[in-house]
Amino acid sequence: MHLAMSDQIRAIDQYALTTLHIPTDTLIQRSGGAVARVVREHIPLGASVVVLAGKGNNGADGYAAASQLMDDYRVCVVDVFSLDPTSEQGSSVRTAYLTKGGRVLAMTQEALTCVAEADCLIDAIFGTGFHGQIPSVLYPLCDAFDASHAYKIAVDLPLGVDPDDGHVQPRAFHVDATVVLSFMKAGLVSYPGRAYVGALTLDTIGLPTEELSTQFPFRRAWIDEAFVAAHLPARRADANKATFGRVCLVTGSAAYRGAAHLSLAAALRGGVGYVHYFGEASLVDSLLPAYPEALYHTVAPTDALAQADIDGILRDSAQARAILVGCGSGCSEGLYRLIHAMLTTEGPTIILDADAINALCQYGEPRELASAARPVILTPHPKEFSRLCGHTVDDIQANRLSMAEAFAKAHGVTLVLKGAGTIVTDGCHTYINSSGSTALSKAGSGDALAGCVTALCAQTEPSIAAALAVYLHGRAADAVSDELSPFGVTPSDLPCAIAREIRRILA
Repeated sequence: MHLAMSDQIRAIDQYALTTLHIPTDTLIQRSGGAVARVVREHIPLGASVVVLAGKGNNGADGYAAASQLMDDYRVCVVDVFSLDPTSEQGSSVRTAYLTKGGRVLAMTQEALTCVAEADCLIDAIFGTGFHGQIPSVLYPLCDAFDASHAYKIAVDLPLGVDPDDGHVQPRAFHVDATVVLSFMKAGLVSYPGRAYVGALTLDTIGLPTEELSTQFPFRRAWIDEAFVAAHLPARRADANKATFGRVCLVTGSAAYRGAAHLSLAAALRGGVGYVHYFGEASLVDSLLPAYPEALYHTVAPTDALAQADIDGILRDSAQARAILVGCGSGCSEGLYRLIHAMLTTEGPTIILDADAINALCQYGEPRELASAARPVILTPHPKEFSRLCGHTVDDIQANRLSMAEAFAKAHGVTLVLKGAGTIVTDGCHTYINSSGSTALSKAGSGDALAGCVTALCAQTEPSIAAALAVYLHGRAADAVSDELSPFGVTPSDLPCAIAREIRRILA
């Protein structure tokens, strides 16, 4: 699903008016109707509905909704800035509401009392026009809104949530539902904003979204099932194992054997033709009986890799399409030497996970990534990303989308910033995941994800492979949660569950 930026929404509105010849007041009436339908779905007839209207087109949408609801509800509009609308269309729809006998209050104590007593509150203050900080004049309203037990609906975007990156201002509105108009916005599906928006209802308000998708360059997408179905690699009936490529894994250690098992199992279930595993003898001995399909190469432990081991890994992985390094490997200088050798030589895409990221930060420099001789995928959780970018975890979590995109662009990598609403970005195109839950909040889940990314990377381009993997990984956890609850899902459940999700989507 395409995710629109706020400047794109303005351009789309203008295109609708000048090229599609859809009057703005028509779109406003359709938007008001979309909001009114959600009110009718959740609020009993006769209840009190208070619309908080700003001075722009978002406020006009609120007035249109109020007009369409006033015959069946006790409706009041609070003019939060006590100003006339700035647009001709906004002024027109406000006048129409007043002509029908609609009630409008200025931002007074009486208005705050109405907010406190309302059964339903509709935020039509800024929508996608919000940027920066919440005006201090609205603080009393914010406090009253927060204290209210009403059912709360936002028109396009709750107050205080940035439409483009999901950054949230203090006193931002938490709502129960958001009526999204025309296109989904990135700030609605990227945390922390995603935690404020409630249930999302997308209404295209009659716009030809397919035509608009060809006219406007969307560089962000929400990874949903339709996205995965459209991008899963095709498998020809006359294909063979060479068709689907080979991957290599340098994962696990004596201390973290499970990481080797989980990453290898996920890679084998991801549709790749050959999976090569490089590890110390004790790991190979434990993996071979469980996964006889893999091809094994015995090397020294990662903390004691000799140059001959590194040269061997480089040579034997040269014909692969992807190589995964770092899951449970232990952070060591030996591991960094392997990473450095890979970054400075041409070869297949390298996926750096967990200890590979830690070793690069401790023994090398993240800036080495910018001059890498091969494509690079990084799969950090927020703490690992903190080491890479130098920002605190709190700053990262408050600005996940903007920081991820900036880092990926500056370093020329594909970044998979894990967590709720995992972000995949190469700095030019960004994908935000819609699947998964706290079922994945267990040690080992990331190892299964890394193995899945690696397998898919052998079959399609890096950013698409990572986007597919994070969705399938999350959906697998969701499916198992339906049976066992999020408490009962283990990372060992995920590889087979991922394969079942692929089968279901392709059916």
